[in-house]
Amino acid sequence: SVAIDSDATLPAEPPAVCVTLDKPLNAPPTVAISSPTDGATYDYGSSVPATFTCTDDDLVSCVGTDENGNVVKAGDPVDTTVPGSHSLTVKGTDSAGQTASKTVTYAVGQKPNVPPTVAIAAPTDGGKYFVGQKVPAAYTCADSDGTVVSCTGPVTVGSNIDTSTPGTKTFKVTATDNSGASTSKTVSYTVVTVSGICRGTPISLLGITLGGSNGAGTPCATDTGKVLSANVIITPAIPLLGVKANSVSTGVLTSSTTAGAGSAAAQASVASVKISLLGQTIDVTGLASSAGSTLSSCSAPATLTGTSTIAALTINNKPIANLDQPLEVPLIIGSLGLNERSVVGNTITESGLHLNVLGLVDLALGQSVAGATC
Repeated sequence: SVAIDSDATLPAEPPAVCVTLDKPLNAPPTVAISSPTDGATYDYGSSVPATFTCTDDDLVSCVGTDENGNVVKAGDPVDTTVPGSHSLTVKGTDSAGQTASKTVTYAVGQKPNVPPTVAIAAPTDGGKYFVGQKVPAAYTCADSDGTVVSCTGPVTVGSNIDTSTPGTKTFKVTATDNSGASTSKTVSYTVVTVSGICRGTPISLLGITLGGSNGAGTPCATDTGKVLSANVIITPAIPLLGVKANSVSTGVLTSSTTAGAGSAAAQASVASVKISLLGQTIDVTGLASSAGSTLSSCSAPATLTGTSTIAALTINNKPIANLDQPLEVPLIIGSLGLNERSVVGNTITESGLHLNVLGLVDLALGQSVAGATC
C-alpha cells in the first residue's frame, strides 16, 4: 500500500501529441505484362503487340525495353524478325521515386524457307512458232534466301526448243534450292506448219505452162522443172492484117521451188526466146527471175527478196537498153513490161517479161512467186 499525502501536489500530465497522415506509407507501382506471354514461342515474322500496364496513384513513367535496351511502347510489335530468345522488361516509376519492373522472355522460331522462283522468257506462254523455227530456250531460276542448286528444263538455256512437228507443246522448268524446296513453272506454245506459195514459171502462154515447178503453187513444195526447147504456134482469135503465122520459140527453160523452215523460194529462167506475133519480132536472151519469202517469227512480216534480169532484148531487131530496171515498152500491138514486181502481204512476184497483145495474148516469161505465212 502507498500512503498519499492529501496535501501533496501531483505532477501535471504531459500534453497530448496528435499526428495526422494524409495517406498510407508509399508503395511501388504495380507492373503487368499480358503480351508477349512469358515462355511462349512465336512464328518468325508474326505480329505480337507489346501489351503492358503500370499502376500507381502517382505514376510518372511506364517504360518497356527489349533485350538490347531499345524502347518498346505499349501497342508496338515486339521483335519477331530474329530467331532465338528475346525479352521484354517493363519498369514503372512513381513521383516518390519508387520503381517496380517485370520481365518476360519469349522465343522466335526459325525463318521459314522461301521457295525458289522460275522465269521463262522463251518460249513465251501462248506463243506461236513455225515448224523448224530455231527458238533458243531462255529461262532463269532465283532464290531470295539461299542458293539454287538446280534449274532444269527440257533443254538447256540457249539450246533450241522443240519445233520439229506441229501441235501444242509444253515447256516446264523446275528449280530446287539448298533447303530442298522446289518450284516448277510450265508454259505452252503452238507449232504450226508454214502455209505459203511458191511457183516457178519460165513461160506461160494462153494457159500453157512450160518447164514449170510446183505448178499448183500452194502449198509450197520443193520441185524442179526443165524443158530443153519449145515451139508454140498461136492462132489469133481474130485474123489481123492478114497475119497467119504467130509463134513463140524458146531455148532451155528451167525452174525450181524450195519449201524450207519458215521460207518459200522460187526461180525461173529462159535461155532464149523468139516471139513472132502480128508482124512484130521480139528476141530475148538470158532472162531469169527469183523470189524469196522468209519468216523470222510468226508475229513479224516476212523478209522478201526478188530479182529479175535480162541479158539482151531486141524488138524488130532494135536493141532495148536499161534492162536492169523496171521498164514499160509501148508496142503497136500492145505493151511489153520488163522486170515487174508485185508485193501482196508476205508474197512477192517477180516477172522478167510480160507481153499483152490487145487483150488477145497474155505472155509471161520468167515468173517467180514466193510467199510464206504462219
